[in-house]
Amino acid sequence: MGFLDFFRRQKPVEAVATQLPEKQTKKEKVVTGANDDNDRTDYQSFSNSNITFNGNLVGYDYDSILRNKQDNIVKLYQLSDYYSDADPVIRGIIRHVYVPYTIGSPWNLTGTNDKTNKIYEEFYKAIRLREKLESIAVEYWKYSNVFVYIIKGVPITLPVHLCKIGNTMLNGEPIVDFDCQTILNEWRNKSYIIKENWIKDNDLTQYFKGFPPEVFEALNKGQQYAQLNPKYTKVLQCPKEGWMRYAIPFIAACLPALAKKELISKYENAILNLGIRSFVHVTYGDKQKGRDILPDITELKDVRNVFSNAMSKFPLAVTN
Repeated sequence: MGFLDFFRRQKPVEAVATQLPEKQTKKEKVVTGANDDNDRTDYQSFSNSNITFNGNLVGYDYDSILRNKQDNIVKLYQLSDYYSDADPVIRGIIRHVYVPYTIGSPWNLTGTNDKTNKIYEEFYKAIRLREKLESIAVEYWKYSNVFVYIIKGVPITLPVHLCKIGNTMLNGEPIVDFDCQTILNEWRNKSYIIKENWIKDNDLTQYFKGFPPEVFEALNKGQQYAQLNPKYTKVLQCPKEGWMRYAIPFIAACLPALAKKELISKYENAILNLGIRSFVHVTYGDKQKGRDILPDITELKDVRNVFSNAMSKFPLAVTN
């Protein structure tokens, strides 16, 4: 089942109602689920994990990455994240072409009546589904792999570099393992204290409400990875071979060109720095007189100071 099918099922009332208290009637469940924030609180927690460790190709052997893309998928995520911000062409393609094109079409709810369509539209507005789809589209075109978890009917995207696809699939959905220990370490390494007036986000239990419940359960058992429930986990991937775990980000095809572009950029910077440090060297006197006399250490230091001052101060060096 596709990701959007989760929100466009033939029985849309149940898609909203199943997330609400059973004490209400069917009609009350739908209205409350779409409009009443008191009975329906959605949490989202942020990860401080930095996906870009070393963006440029220095320190990366892009030939080895291209030879084994599956095992180097995190490095490809890192490079995708870096170049989508550092390179104006790649950033422009993703932000201003692919993403608007992906989410530009209007809603088309089929198989329902006007009353149900209105309920759906109110529900989408309440959960800001358009913003969430934009976030999903950004990740899709940057990383070619998106990990979405449905919490109380609301989709959240999970950090791609903390998600590992397992060895098997279930009903067409890959089993996803989530690195919950990294999230816990980030939370413990907070270096500030804040007065909490609205929500106690320094409380571990409260903080992990914004992650899949399997994450908190795994931490209670001392496990590093949590296997996410495939019923609520949706994996969106670009076209790929069926036997591959991960789709390959399009940045992989750009690596040779980007490597040459960086080399050219370094050459240009070196030329500019040389131009900035250039100076005029003026000599006077007879070049032939005293050629057999060797300078001593004091004279060599004086010459060094002359040229050093010319490179860093006034661009003129005078020697005889």
